Amino acid sequence: MSFLSDIVTNDEFVFRGILDAPGVFDRNGKLSTGCLKQSNGVSVDRDGGRKDSDVVEFMISRRPTNRKPFVKFLKMNVGNIRNHEWEVEAKPIENENEFHAEMREKYPKKHLDAENATAIINEGTEISLPEIKQQETPKSPDRCVKHTESSSGVGV
Repeated sequence: MSFLSDIVTNDEFVFRGILDAPGVFDRNGKLSTGCLKQSNGVSVDRDGGRKDSDVVEFMISRRPTNRKPFVKFLKMNVGNIRNHEWEVEAKPIENENEFHAEMREKYPKKHLDAENATAIINEGTEISLPEIKQQETPKSPDRCVKHTESSSGVGV
């Protein structure tokens, strides 16, 4: 039984796991609208009152090991998404993921509305995996491992 409401409110945040796949990043390495293309709805996870790092760790833990890993995450505010003619709907997966939701264009067309999708991405926050690790385990001087390179360029 989920403690989350079936109604996704405008003050919630959703997270999209980003894969290193064709069309997801532009030639400058920025997220492109390809990260929001999915014909049957864009899978996201609701924050559900969790810390960002907990959301990301949960999403990583649920990713099958035989599939490409996430390379970063996009955190988006539901109110901002809706301001750009998209909708977010709760779609919990029973006994697996109560936080699952889907976002899609309110008025689907043959092609993705690049202007609205770009605005959603630009208003979101990109979270890379190193940022999450840094939030979880700040390094103390006695836990740091110094990596040096020999003249051959091989780590020693």
